[in-house]
Amino acid sequence: MKRSLLNSVLAAATALALVACGGGAANNPIANPYPTTNAAPSSSGSKVLARIVGIGDSLTAGEESDGLVGVTAANPLYPGTSPQPAIPASQPFGFWADLYNAVNGAGSANAVLPLMQSPGLGTFLLLTNSGGFTSTQTSCSGLNALAFSSATASQTRVSPSVQPLDLGVPGQLVHEALYQTGPQGPCQDVAVAPGSVFQAETTDFLPILGGFGGKTQVQAARSLSPTLTTVWLGANDVLKYALSGGAFGPTPASSVQSDLMTIVQTMQQGGSQVAIGNLPDVLLTPLFVSIPNVPVQATDPLTVLIQTLSSGAIPAGTALTIANAVVAANSLTAGSYITFSAMSSILAVATGGAVPSNLVSSDEALTATFAAQVQTQNTAYNTAIAAVASATGAALVDIHALFVQAAQSGVAVNPPHCCTLTPFGGLTSFDQLHPSYTGYAIIANAWISAINAKFGTTIPAVSVTAAYDADPYAPYSPSYGLGLKRK
Repeated sequence: MKRSLLNSVLAAATALALVACGGGAANNPIANPYPTTNAAPSSSGSKVLARIVGIGDSLTAGEESDGLVGVTAANPLYPGTSPQPAIPASQPFGFWADLYNAVNGAGSANAVLPLMQSPGLGTFLLLTNSGGFTSTQTSCSGLNALAFSSATASQTRVSPSVQPLDLGVPGQLVHEALYQTGPQGPCQDVAVAPGSVFQAETTDFLPILGGFGGKTQVQAARSLSPTLTTVWLGANDVLKYALSGGAFGPTPASSVQSDLMTIVQTMQQGGSQVAIGNLPDVLLTPLFVSIPNVPVQATDPLTVLIQTLSSGAIPAGTALTIANAVVAANSLTAGSYITFSAMSSILAVATGGAVPSNLVSSDEALTATFAAQVQTQNTAYNTAIAAVASATGAALVDIHALFVQAAQSGVAVNPPHCCTLTPFGGLTSFDQLHPSYTGYAIIANAWISAINAKFGTTIPAVSVTAAYDADPYAPYSPSYGLGLKRK
């Protein structure tokens, strides 16, 4: 990848306040191209698959690269280019959509998703013609501004009359899924990075749930009379705590367990079976760069990442020197983490920039002590989720184990290039947090396996190879780089 592209990616990720570029493109709903081992609907063993409804946050909604997009459209930054780079759809390629397509046939999820017009809600990262990243809208312009009013929220949707079955609201906490009934005030650009990304719980509420007449996400799900409900919540409770330096939260694990118990039992009392997912260790995502040793070693993640992101332009010895200077300037010890958003200022050191010394106070680094507290919360929430599954008889989907495996040994999809839980390693999108098409397909198969095992169904697995081939975030795939081949 070109150095200029990566530097621009990092700058965009640091600020999360992207330049408005204007422009527009036709919005045409697309079919999910993933073939499965059996394209026909599969509900063998029970009636549990008759109506599937999703409760969750951005992971259920299918968010990628800081945006929720329902349709693929031309990138307005590339007029006249052939082949035309695209603003890729995210929603039809999330884990819930993959699961629904596996049950009901390829592309069927598009009829039950709250598909958003391009460029979506949020600040979707777009590849520019200069090799960097930007967005066509800020967090309070374009579709984002329309999303806050009940009179205009439907204009963000491709098909406003479609009753969605995927009700995941990006940014929601566990408690909010039970009690939030509308946006939290007017749209405001809040200069709080990186925690400001969680304004999405307000931005996305009306476009997704506005048609349910003031119901909470759980109330809306119950009103749909599902036979199977997927529940995947809690990641934001961890992330808000981690990305605010502890200023937000932590939500007590006992509260998470109580709320999840209420959610699962509410759906079961309505006649639905339930599958509930546990949480990955968020510190394993590429959003967080581990500092395992002090002094930093040549093979440690920060040193390697500095070299990787500079495409080798920063010599190995210089990268090691910079890594240690940054760690020393911020009084970090072994077991601490630096967020990916800090990499722009770290790379700038090689070209004369000052060594950043405020990473902890600006929430771009986690001390070892605080990182341990984040991990404790993450683990406690998974214990709570397991207890809920055990007490209610819900199927437990072990996403945590999946991420541990990916962090330790990667996932063989297109060896030797993919896939790993490293920046641009193929399992996450450009925001380094939300999964790629490939990552979501792998996650979908974990849900399918758990559902089949618990309820005697025979849902076919999603083709991860096909997902990779269609994936704009998978290195060396035909679609890499939002329509541009990797160089």
